[in-house]
Amino acid sequence: MNLNELDHAAVSLAGVSPSHQFPMGMTMPISRRLALLDWAERSEAYLIEDDYDGEFRYSGRPIPSMQGLREKAPVIYMGGFSQVLAPAFCVHYMVLPKELLPHFHEVYRNVLFEQSASRLHQRVLELFLRDGELGKHIRKMRHLYKRKHDLTVQAMQLHFGDWPGFEIRGEHAGFHLVLRLTHPNPAQNMVDAALEAGVRVASAEYLWANESLPADGKREFIIGFAGIELEKIEPGIAALASAWKS
Repeated sequence: MNLNELDHAAVSLAGVSPSHQFPMGMTMPISRRLALLDWAERSEAYLIEDDYDGEFRYSGRPIPSMQGLREKAPVIYMGGFSQVLAPAFCVHYMVLPKELLPHFHEVYRNVLFEQSASRLHQRVLELFLRDGELGKHIRKMRHLYKRKHDLTVQAMQLHFGDWPGFEIRGEHAGFHLVLRLTHPNPAQNMVDAALEAGVRVASAEYLWANESLPADGKREFIIGFAGIELEKIEPGIAALASAWKS
């Protein structure tokens, strides 16, 4: 996000995912978070902080949410439990600045919100939180995903380390990495070749603002690791490299 452009734009709301930006996986540094808070206060605007993958950071100290950096921060903080527990759980939450609460309650009365999550799931989650089990679960899963993350990075360095333009983006957080490299073939052809070799990857091209390559001309692929068994990670990356070499 370009803060200079934001300063000159006539907007009153900006959405950000500082914990783990999708798709490139960057974690927003504390200096940029504070600068965004300064902009929101100066412009009398609000920030929507989507805490995407915020629980899963694998190196360094946890970075605090923007919502908690300052008292009365103009931040609408949003998160959920689908990635922490299970996609089918469908329980999410929103933390509002105090001055927005009356507006929320007015909308609640007029629109007649209905609960979209099972009351049984809500009750189980309440007990899970109250008894401290959620924290234990997150620590356990963070350890598992860190092992998968590290194995994926090592395998990519082993099998792609000598490729032209090889680069890994989005390390140390989340459930995916971005593999960047120089290759003469179109990205879709490479995705198809990977699938024939039994490996599913996604090109990042569908997320670009236009159809041109990045300025450095590299292909970009999203490599997920969370749902793969540990013993299949290295063979999968090896198969991917073999498919793209042939």
